[in-house]
Formats: sequence, structure tokens, C-alpha cells
Amino acid sequence: MMLLQTFISGGLVLAVFLGSALLIAIPALATLLMKLYVKVAGKKEKTHYKEFIPSLSIFLFSAIVLLLIVYMLKMLFENVYPFY
Repeated sequence: MMLLQTFISGGLVLAVFLGSALLIAIPALATLLMKLYVKVAGKKEKTHYKEFIPSLSIFLFSAIVLLLIVYMLKMLFENVYPFY
């Protein structure tokens, strides 16, 4: 029973950590990709935020990439520690 309680609290801590990491990493990756878009497209620094489609697509791309990384890490840890 003690082991089960430890796993439950560990899973809760891991979920909170991954959620906060995603909340920090998604805007950071979106900002880096937006700066890359500005350089490649040759836009001025202040006008690129008015474009809705590139901003939305960059935000969705960064969210999907980071969620796929979390999913792959989950698969890796399930294979390394199958009983955790």
C-alpha cells in the first residue's frame, strides 16, 4: 500500500512538472520560430504579429512537437521501467 501511494504521488508530481514545463516551453519555442519566420520572410520586426495564420500555425506546430516529445519520453520510460 505504501508503494502504491508513492507511485500515485510521484505521478502527480510528474504531471505537474510536465504541465509547467509545457507552459514554459511552448511560448519559448513559438518565439524562436516566429523570429526565424521574420528572418526568412524578410518582415519588419513589429508587423509580423498582425498576421494571424503564421502565428497560429507556429503556435500549433510548437505545441504538437512538444507534446510528441513528451509522448516519446513516456514510451521510453515505459520500456525502461515497465512496472513504474
